Amino acid sequence: MKVTSVNLRMIPNGGKLLGVASITVDNGLLIRDIKIIGASGKRFIRMPYSTSKNGGHVDVVHPITRSTRRFLEDTILAAYDKILTETPEKAFAGWVEVEI
Repeated sequence: MKVTSVNLRMIPNGGKLLGVASITVDNGLLIRDIKIIGASGKRFIRMPYSTSKNGGHVDVVHPITRSTRRFLEDTILAAYDKILTETPEKAFAGWVEVEI
């Protein structure tokens, strides 16, 4: 599996929500609305979900293995860090495509 595209939208003053990512996998699968969360000194991703009628969360897309989750998380967080360090002027200007 290869992530072929990462697009990020940073959230200024979003509290725990640091940003939102969309990724393309193998030039054939687009996953939108992956949230980048910061809490308790750690960062992680939250895969897309919908809300059920009773208020619960139902995953729309999720990695099946830990290694897949780690791979996606590492890729998205590296892109997040890259924007902040290499092009901070673009960081909060809307959606930014990050070369990976």
